[in-house]
Amino acid sequence: MALTPETLSFKTRLAHDLSIIIPTHVSSNVITAYLATLLYHSYPKHKRENIQLEPQLTEWIQLGKPYIYQLKNLWTTLSAHFNDEQQIPDEIILKILQPIEYILQDGGDERTYLNEETQLGKYSTSMFPRENIIDLSSCTANNITQSAYAKAYQLREKWLKIIFNEKGDIKKILTEAHVTLKKKLIELLGIEQTYDIILSPSGTDAEYMPNYLIESLHPDKHIINIVISPLEIGSGSSLAASDCFFSIQLPDNSSVNTFEKIRSSNVEEIKYVSLRDQNGDIKSQQQLYLELFPIVKEHDHLNVAIIIHLVDSAKTGIGGPSLNTISQLEDALVHAKVYKIVDAAQFRIARENIDAYADDNTFIIITGSKFIGAPPFCGAVLVPKNISLNMLESPPPQGLKHFYNDIFFPDSMLNIAKKFPSDINTGLLIRWLLAFDTIEQFYQLGSNNVKSIVSEIYHELNHVFSQHDHCIVLNEPLLTRNNNHFWDEIPTIYSIEIIHSKTKEKLDFHELTVLFKLLKDKHDCHLGQPVKISPSRAVLRLALSANHIIEYNDNKKLLIDKFKKTLSLVDALI
Repeated sequence: MALTPETLSFKTRLAHDLSIIIPTHVSSNVITAYLATLLYHSYPKHKRENIQLEPQLTEWIQLGKPYIYQLKNLWTTLSAHFNDEQQIPDEIILKILQPIEYILQDGGDERTYLNEETQLGKYSTSMFPRENIIDLSSCTANNITQSAYAKAYQLREKWLKIIFNEKGDIKKILTEAHVTLKKKLIELLGIEQTYDIILSPSGTDAEYMPNYLIESLHPDKHIINIVISPLEIGSGSSLAASDCFFSIQLPDNSSVNTFEKIRSSNVEEIKYVSLRDQNGDIKSQQQLYLELFPIVKEHDHLNVAIIIHLVDSAKTGIGGPSLNTISQLEDALVHAKVYKIVDAAQFRIARENIDAYADDNTFIIITGSKFIGAPPFCGAVLVPKNISLNMLESPPPQGLKHFYNDIFFPDSMLNIAKKFPSDINTGLLIRWLLAFDTIEQFYQLGSNNVKSIVSEIYHELNHVFSQHDHCIVLNEPLLTRNNNHFWDEIPTIYSIEIIHSKTKEKLDFHELTVLFKLLKDKHDCHLGQPVKISPSRAVLRLALSANHIIEYNDNKKLLIDKFKKTLSLVDALI
């Protein structure tokens, strides 16, 4: 079905779903009521008010409303209403019967779940394509694009036909889809000889896995975890790195208290080192070394494992410490075992540079839902093969089972995977499939072509920024990963300080937050959230995505105009 405003109307979507399902299923009233209830509530409140419903549908939808997030209860309530004693379908079928907007949010956390009134997520992102928005928010989260929505919509339709027309084993098919995705993704990244992959509901959730794997390898060692620039990787990632819950709502739909430990662990200390000084300026590699050296040297004992986080690209695009700095620290140690976790969750890294990090003791965290542009969220941990092939069968902590399912793991880790739930996270699967399509298109451009496009955009935008005196762009050096020079050494996140037109003072974090919300709520201008770079300085972020680069040659003016309009709006509002 072609997706147009007409075909995406409530009446047409419901009829289309029923045309697939009802001819093959006897419980037509229950399924009709189930589909109608969920579909109706997937629209924002202001659009629901314009939907003209038949009296019978109105009755059914009102009956089901209290249970729209409790699928089994919704089905049971509607079945009782119709005196239908048929067995409740498997949970996977109940999930796929949901509108695609609800499937896309499924298996995430409180950041992804849609507000009942607005149908927007925590970061005001939509799982329904929005027209005429300014989309420069990929460093925080993405609205779904028209093409991605169409792919997701068609995928759900395919699954419905498998279930109701072909009578296929949908769980087996989705399990095979996970296996294929993992295999193709690791091959696409070009690291199938050195790394395995573990899927994760988000980049934040991915922080838990290296801690667990390292502790499983060294159950008798104390673990010292050094986290780099916690303010620029996010509070959630800092909590996850310390093995604490960062969200009330979990991917398996259970609820917890944030800050509680997900498990008892050997993580003895968490140390924090910032890439910036107190003034918000970037520290030199020598400064970072001098700050890190006493920490690692103090814990250089045989019974200690030290985990050092490297940031490939932080919220503002900066990274560090450099590989050379980390190598110097490792050379200074005699007894302690050192592991590295590269936070490449922004995934603003050339494929050729992923290899720069590859070694036997380095984990890499990536996502498909920042620069790559998939809707929030989808993450993965790249695990060195020498680790994945030598994992002990240590029982996973119960807390970790809220996030990971058995099919997230590679075949080499079946001894670990079998200890996790055998559920299907349909939302994560679709989000990663959408991300994979974009990564594939992006890589097809070729590294030299991408560098040429990103460089052209950079020079165009420097000219645009120069015409707005109230906006100061932080021209900060990005991380050099090796001696090769690819597109990822050119900024794709533009962090700007804003000067108030009257006071001539820079806007602080609170003032930038007010401006950010005004731009988003009143002007459909979606930027990266404001970030503190020091106690007194903060920046607003305008970010490119892979989709911008893919589409740039077809319409160069469109992207540059988005930046121009954003800066004009900022000028008008300050």
